[in-house]
Amino acid sequence: MAAEIEGSPGDPPSPLRAFFSDHGWKTGAFLAVGATCAAVNLVAFHFLEGRGQVEPHLSSALATEVAILWGFAGHSFVTFRRLERRRPGHHRFLLFHAVALAGLGITVLAFSFWHDFLGLAPQWSQVLALPVSTPANYLGQRYLTWKDRSLPRKPSASG
Repeated sequence: MAAEIEGSPGDPPSPLRAFFSDHGWKTGAFLAVGATCAAVNLVAFHFLEGRGQVEPHLSSALATEVAILWGFAGHSFVTFRRLERRRPGHHRFLLFHAVALAGLGITVLAFSFWHDFLGLAPQWSQVLALPVSTPANYLGQRYLTWKDRSLPRKPSASG
C-alpha cells in the first residue's frame, strides 16, 4: 500500500512534491538569510530613525537598501550558490537589486500603511512591513536573478 501512496520509482513526482523537492531547502535558506537581512534592516532603521533622527520613511528606505546589500552576499553564498553563474557577478547584483527595489517599494508601501494609516510606531511599522515583501522577493530572486540551469534537460523526441 505504501507503494501506491508514494508512486512507482519511475513515475514523475506530483507537482506539489516536485515544488518541495526543488524549493524546500531553497525556501528555508532564503528565509534564514532573510532573517539576518531583517536583523540588519531593523538595526540600521534603529540607528537612522532613532539615533540619527532621520525621517521615518527615509529611514525605512535606507535601512532596506543596507539589507539589500547584505542579502545579495548572503544569497550568493548560501541560498542560490549552486545556480546560474554564467552571468558576471555585477550582472547578478543589478538583477538582484532591481528585484529588491520592487520589494523595497512593497516594504515602503506597507510601512506607510502601518505607520501613516494605522498610526503604529515607526519601529513596529518596519517590523510588520518586512514580511509583506518576502514572497515577491523570493520568487523574483529565484526566477530572475538566479535561474536554475542545473536541472537536466528532457531528451528530445528526435534523439
